[in-house]
Amino acid sequence: MLNLGVASSLLQSIEKYVSSNMLLIDMEGKIMSGPKVMRGKTNALARQLVSGAEEMVVVHPDDPNNLKGYEAGVYIVLNVNQARIGVLAMLGTGEELLATANIVKICIEKSLELELAKQERDSDKEQHIRRLIYFPNPSKQDIDYLIRITHIRPEISRVPILFVVHQADNGPKENPELVRKAILQSEAYLDTDFLCRTLDDNIIWFKTVAPEKRLCFLAEKEILDEQINQMMATLNNIVFSAYIGPILDKLYNYGQGYRQCEWMRLDICVLGIYYFYNYLLRYLHSKMSRSEYDTIFSAISEEMDKNARENFCEIMEALIQCDYN
Repeated sequence: MLNLGVASSLLQSIEKYVSSNMLLIDMEGKIMSGPKVMRGKTNALARQLVSGAEEMVVVHPDDPNNLKGYEAGVYIVLNVNQARIGVLAMLGTGEELLATANIVKICIEKSLELELAKQERDSDKEQHIRRLIYFPNPSKQDIDYLIRITHIRPEISRVPILFVVHQADNGPKENPELVRKAILQSEAYLDTDFLCRTLDDNIIWFKTVAPEKRLCFLAEKEILDEQINQMMATLNNIVFSAYIGPILDKLYNYGQGYRQCEWMRLDICVLGIYYFYNYLLRYLHSKMSRSEYDTIFSAISEEMDKNARENFCEIMEALIQCDYN
């Protein structure tokens, strides 16, 4: 499939210096980029070209052997890594048209090859990061290898943010890749951050926290809330939750940080933005065994009837949620 994100933006830059209309046409012959009135239409000549053996067809307006109905110009196959991915059509006439079309073809192909190589590199990096969050207790050798392969800076503190996309009422669930793209395009995303797609199709963002911001992280959470809401607003009111874990200063703690985000997702499981530090007591209580509770409260519980116990539990739950205020 033609990579429109790179190819279309490149064409827009080139069009400023070329008098001809240029079209990007996919493997099915559908016009994907070009003049607005032509987008979405099917070009049968391009479809025949991309599925055949020829690399190029030149249509002359005064050539009696031409197929009728096709605009004059050069139709040339685009190849990336020796695979056909679509057709570039440069409409118009003139002796310089063929030479210009070949130059544009080379620019697009090389740009797409570089983009593909970048995607493969990012995919390899993500696989290593996924190992970091899913394999418990990584060794020093594992961490050193991760740093060497991915060039992650280990001395930087980061906070994990787990994005969960929910299904809107009577609508399909949004593609998590849209969330990834929104994060990467956001001004809040830094070069020292990194992303990973989880095994259950969510996105986790390890966001850099400046050293001087660690102590006042919660006090300035409104800034992060605004950044997240602005970023997600670009996705047409996507329905989501964001679970923001603890600040992590060691790479071997990233797996635990991710699991603490997952705990919030499973324990809270509603829409909104949530901070792990606001639920710290609740988290610690969830990790205590039943036998510990029995040891602490069994003697007191024996002196209470059922109503008193229920009352006591309701009061304690309210106090915990209000930080005993």
